[in-house]
Amino acid sequence: ATFTKLREELLEEIGKLAAPDDPAVLEALATFLLQSESLLKLQGDFSTLRALKILSQLDQSETFLRQGRRHLLRALASTCSSGCWDQQTRKCLITLAKQQGGIDHEALVELCQGLRCQNTKTRRSCCKIWAQVEKKEPQRARRLLLEMIGGDEYAWAKRAAITLLDLGEVQKADSVLEDVRAILLRVAEDLSLPLPLRSEALGALRPLARGDGRNGKAVRAAALSCIDEGDAGLVLKALELLAEELPIPSSCLERVLRSSDPDVLLFALSAFLGLPDGNLGASLLEPLIHHRCLDVAVTSTRALALLRGDRLSAIAALQRGGFWPETREAVRKAREEALQSLAQGGSGGD
Repeated sequence: ATFTKLREELLEEIGKLAAPDDPAVLEALATFLLQSESLLKLQGDFSTLRALKILSQLDQSETFLRQGRRHLLRALASTCSSGCWDQQTRKCLITLAKQQGGIDHEALVELCQGLRCQNTKTRRSCCKIWAQVEKKEPQRARRLLLEMIGGDEYAWAKRAAITLLDLGEVQKADSVLEDVRAILLRVAEDLSLPLPLRSEALGALRPLARGDGRNGKAVRAAALSCIDEGDAGLVLKALELLAEELPIPSSCLERVLRSSDPDVLLFALSAFLGLPDGNLGASLLEPLIHHRCLDVAVTSTRALALLRGDRLSAIAALQRGGFWPETREAVRKAREEALQSLAQGGSGGD
């Protein structure tokens, strides 16, 4: 702290005494800024920020200033990615990036090291920085992320890169859209990768699932294959993707309704309730009216009211009732409404 204060006082004196555009002073300040990384990491010394301020006052041509900003920005990014960071470092990096109209490619390369870091706190910090700052070269920034996703990286690094990929911007850039789709599909379909990573990739593919073209069909086919694996998190992401292009195939809903996960069941039941003409069997829905999750029990009871093609079986299932429907008021009420709707030959629902 003493050395930092001394450096800052000396820099202030230089700012007062030096003439503008004095090449010797400008070069000395630029050389000092080259030491930013070691000062930040080893000593927690932010005096280089003061040096940059003095340089901005003296360098009227901004030649040395631009170089100094790049060096300091890269040093701050390297400090954040190494784990030697705090709130002040992150704040300084974001502020400096805004002041110079975006973050340079060299600094983004350093942040990528933070995305690879096993330390969750460091990784999240670098993700926040990446998401908040403008990129001077957005295409190169996107390429860095794609290289991480498709390369030989740790799963946590790939997952972090996927979360930072802006699919909205990707869709505007036709030149990279196919590459992005192919890389994400490869991750989603790779059985050797961890399920959370594959789920993240599948979720990122959602905006690319629309349309009847070859690419949209390929994305939906990947989602259907993931459903067969049975993992609740992966299945839910697959259903969300398939819901981008309704209706979800009935055969898919039939498989999913055999799941035990409440979130998966609720999504599948909601999708079924949205179909213009429900065609599931009553035997598939009947066990769900006894489900431990109240929302699943109520929604499946309402779904039975939609089975116009299997109306008699639906009525029989509802009349059998059971322990859970009799003791849960919401289920009992939904059952009465469903029976009334089926008796009238109506479509049921809410």
